[in-house]
Amino acid sequence: MSKIAIISDVNAGLDYIGYDPEIPVLRSIINFGDEHYVDGIAIKADEFYARLKANDSVIPSTSAPTVGEAMELLEKLIEEKYTDENIEEFKISDDFQKPAFLRRQMD
Repeated sequence: MSKIAIISDVNAGLDYIGYDPEIPVLRSIINFGDEHYVDGIAIKADEFYARLKANDSVIPSTSAPTVGEAMELLEKLIEEKYTDENIEEFKISDDFQKPAFLRRQMD
């Protein structure tokens, strides 16, 4: 019998709709110059927009989760005996190209 893991990326916005906290979320990094924040953990939407409003000279950028972070998540799910994953993503980034590719390589 299959044990299926649902995985999301932060761009799906689950943090703002009250989702099951057992759903793993790969998180992007938000960069404000030399300051780096994990999206949804170290910085929330209200603080993000306040920073934008307070300082229009710094344009934020984002970084996708690393391959290492994706591998750690997949290894954890394999240890927990998940046999398949259902990747739910908001098609704005390549966050899930990495874990989907890595999972195929691990099989």
